[in-house]
This record gives sequence, structure tokens and C-alpha cells, in this order.
Amino acid sequence: MTHSNALILDTEVLAFWYRQAEWQRAAFDAYLAYLG
Repeated sequence: MTHSNALILDTEVLAFWYRQAEWQRAAFDAYLAYLG
């Protein structure tokens, strides 16, 4: 694997992690609203 491919992979992983983090934050907020 070349360095450029690794960089692209890392960017995709970071983008995926960021989307997952946003979804988890939204789900957690909804859960707190449900409890509150």
C-alpha cells in the first residue's frame, strides 16, 4: 500500500468516525430528552 492510499484510507476512516460520532450525539440527546 502506498502512502497516498493510506492517506486516503485515513481520511475515509476519519469521515466515517465523524459521522458516527454525530449520530451517537444525536441519539444520546434524544435519549436524554426522552428521559427528561
